[in-house]
Amino acid sequence: MDAWALDELIGHFVNYRKQISPTMDDLLPVDQFSLYAVCTRHPEKLIRESKHNKLREIQTGVFDVQWGVRSIRLLVLNKMPAVDRNAIWQLFSSTPKGYHFGQQRYRWKMSDISNIIKILYSREVLDMTYTVEDFQRDLPKELLTMLTDEQRSELVDNLSVDEMLKRFPPDEMLKHLSPEERIRDLSPEERIRDLSPDEMLKHLSPKERQKMLDLLSRK
Repeated sequence: MDAWALDELIGHFVNYRKQISPTMDDLLPVDQFSLYAVCTRHPEKLIRESKHNKLREIQTGVFDVQWGVRSIRLLVLNKMPAVDRNAIWQLFSSTPKGYHFGQQRYRWKMSDISNIIKILYSREVLDMTYTVEDFQRDLPKELLTMLTDEQRSELVDNLSVDEMLKRFPPDEMLKHLSPEERIRDLSPEERIRDLSPDEMLKHLSPKERQKMLDLLSRK
């Protein structure tokens, strides 16, 4: 959270007010709008950049900052009290304690969203930097667990093995494939490439072995 972020907020407010007002000559009253900013930690950078705009604490974790002629309500999530009404804020507080409180107390209306939040704020992630690349890697894995058996089957029917492996982690994708589906796009040479003669014979019935011997003898 810094000075530029609040400048952007004011800019969005100005554009939004213009768009929803009847006309440019009949703008909706300013007092019909409230400006809010949310940050995870105490905005030290904002304080350094705006020496004359001190934060005024309204209650624990909630501040007012005067930005030009506009007053902005600033929510600092890791300072929010751990009470039920703040459960959603605790989820994004960047602290293990806050995350676990929010996860236990917040009641999601959409279970799918809850699964995505778990990716971003898992126990391991809380202790290290989590990048966009990490999220893009983990999301397909999580999406697979959210699919029904019918949806997974449809996915398998419409994508080749190569396409599925490009989109999803191989170890997760293979769990949902039958043996027949795993080898569907492999050539005969690829199927037996890593098998020794003994291993190939081991899986043949006596009748199949005899058929192979007859074929070899004729050749």
